[in-house]
Amino acid sequence: MHRILFTLLLLLPVALRADLAEMDARFSKLPAAVLVTDPRGVAVASFHGKDAKATLVPVEGQPFSHAQRIQTEKKPPFAYSANLGLRNTVPVAEGDSLLGIVHIRAVTLPAGEDEARTEFVMEKVGEPYTKSATMAITVGLRWEKFYIPFTARESYPVGGAQIVFRAGYDPQTIEIGGVQVVNFGKAVQRADLPYTPLTYKGRDADAPWRAAAAARIEQHRKGDLTVTVRDAAGAVVPGAQVRVKMQRHAYAFGAAVDARFLLTDSPDADTYRAIIARDFNRVVIENHFKWPLWSNDRKTGPAALAWLRAAGLEVRGHCLVWPGKKNLPKTIAPLLEQPDALRRAITDHIAEITAATRGQFVEWDVLNEPFTNNDVQKVLGEGVLADWFTAAKAGDPAPRLFINDYSILETGGIDTAHQDHYFATIKAIRDAGAPLEGIGIQGHFNTNLTPIPKLAEILTRFATFGLPIEITELDIDVYDEQVQADYTRDFMTMIFSQPSTSGILTWGFWEKKHWIPSAAHYRADWSLRPAGKAWYDLVFKDWWTPEQRGAADARGAFKLRGFHGDYVVEVEHAGRKTSQPLQLRGPATPLEISLR
Repeated sequence: MHRILFTLLLLLPVALRADLAEMDARFSKLPAAVLVTDPRGVAVASFHGKDAKATLVPVEGQPFSHAQRIQTEKKPPFAYSANLGLRNTVPVAEGDSLLGIVHIRAVTLPAGEDEARTEFVMEKVGEPYTKSATMAITVGLRWEKFYIPFTARESYPVGGAQIVFRAGYDPQTIEIGGVQVVNFGKAVQRADLPYTPLTYKGRDADAPWRAAAAARIEQHRKGDLTVTVRDAAGAVVPGAQVRVKMQRHAYAFGAAVDARFLLTDSPDADTYRAIIARDFNRVVIENHFKWPLWSNDRKTGPAALAWLRAAGLEVRGHCLVWPGKKNLPKTIAPLLEQPDALRRAITDHIAEITAATRGQFVEWDVLNEPFTNNDVQKVLGEGVLADWFTAAKAGDPAPRLFINDYSILETGGIDTAHQDHYFATIKAIRDAGAPLEGIGIQGHFNTNLTPIPKLAEILTRFATFGLPIEITELDIDVYDEQVQADYTRDFMTMIFSQPSTSGILTWGFWEKKHWIPSAAHYRADWSLRPAGKAWYDLVFKDWWTPEQRGAADARGAFKLRGFHGDYVVEVEHAGRKTSQPLQLRGPATPLEISLR
């Protein structure tokens, strides 16, 4: 029985999987569509990669006559190191609804496994390889048919997109046939297309990880509060009425925000600002402190930062150095051929931007995505990474300094090359004595939803550094909104339960201001998707201490257990009232409050 992991969210129990005949019937009722791929299908596919080979073979008993047999002889460094690919033969417009249809079977399985794997991808040809579809597929020895609905994230001219089947996995042999990608344009919504239901490990209501996570949350995210009420003479006041109200979490629950839109005057912008101020306690400005934008606009970012701080929000800085050529300002990229000038330019940039924002950020992403963005390191050497942290701390000693990267928790948790590089980079920077003070781990999930227990395994490894770990860029993009909601719930629960973590930030929250619109918590009309409701219910219901009222006991004490956060304590007795703010942290917090 196949198992599919689709970017962002969760796992559908086998008993609830839609019947293939039902999906075929849904497909038959759809309006006419345009075939995007060559009608000859895999017969004209090309194969690239080492340690694997593809052969066109005849097939009997299927609605297609040939398939590509891909034999992986040795696992290459990356899943994309071996690819079977097709190009689009007609143009595709941004926002079009498309459907991939493919038949796959395993011929031989990886050692010790009962399924083989591949990944269906439709992406831009060339940098930045923007992906409109990513679906991880596992399959047994029988032919299986897969429906993959998706929306074009950008427009593609003829030949501008590639439909890819990745084969860079453990030794196995699979066959792929009957490949089509059809385009319904804007006439059909993605939600109306047939689909192969999604799943992930750990979704079951009685999954063993749930009880352990709940116990960790109880231990590490809650504390005991004792309020002792005294009168002006210092004597305890039995019977005093006490009310305790939670104001905000100690743990960071936040989002990326669009600085320009934040400052816009419109009804949608009013709603946008209201949700930011209401739902989050930490935010990150998505783009306007990245070097290319900062070099052209030094007003929008600081103005948005001022608004956010006035609203009482903590703000992360993102990011000081993104060391890939494509992410440097156009005036800086040519300096890759002038090492001394490049080194000075980066140091000057860090000094300038930290001086301009001194004392206003609680955290800075000093280094972003060093695994795939390494053009600067190739010129200046890996040792320069530690220098940037030292420069950032000299420019502004207040914020915690973070490194940030992706594909650590994503891709099913199997991108060990990326994980190992990140671990080694963190170690090298710390060994150099640089002030690296936090580990940022992104969370851009697609079809390959990482098993929930695997998340804990990876986090445990990085927790050995003893640094706070923050999920900095969470989004989950899958076509099943219930799976999206369930994975949001389970991902957040596992992360929150890990004592090494300090926060979870989504990379946007509104469809019209989100780099992956279908991953946003709020739709364009501001209705809440199930994933957004899952977030809200956890943060403001399950993990929120409800208002507590009661009378002080014979010792003048009122006790409760609550989630770590900021509270207001109000006391009343014999016509006298007082209130006092309180930070509940750690296993126990005492408060003495005097009625004067």
